[in-house]
Amino acid sequence: WAPAWQISGGHRYYRRDDTMFWECHGSMQRSDLVVLFDERMALQRQWGRVFVLFDAREMDSVSPEGRRFAIQFRPDPPLCGAVVVFGAGLLARTALSLIIAAARLMGRQDNPSLLFASTEAEAWAALERERAALSTRQPP
Repeated sequence: WAPAWQISGGHRYYRRDDTMFWECHGSMQRSDLVVLFDERMALQRQWGRVFVLFDAREMDSVSPEGRRFAIQFRPDPPLCGAVVVFGAGLLARTALSLIIAAARLMGRQDNPSLLFASTEAEAWAALERERAALSTRQPP
């Protein structure tokens, strides 16, 4: 299986089943986050859950407009699943954690897990654990 990469700004991503792999290159702008959330919502509607692997090894920052968009975004239906970020430095981990916390404080109802891993292999393993845990919580 070879991924069908798509482009968003300087970033690229692919979708496979209920999973999206996002490879970040540089700063995340509002337009990139719109694409990321639109793709997540499409998978959520199709599969009832969505998992994102986010390669942050080359991530610089999230623009102020992007942060506002991510905080104010209200998914319908609420997101179910997990986001696993790998390769993020301290500043990127802090920024992503603060964005999620702010969104929850602003009343966002979804509660997908946000996990951090050092390597891509660890990230895939964490995603599979989250998928298995979610499957055991949902009725067959």
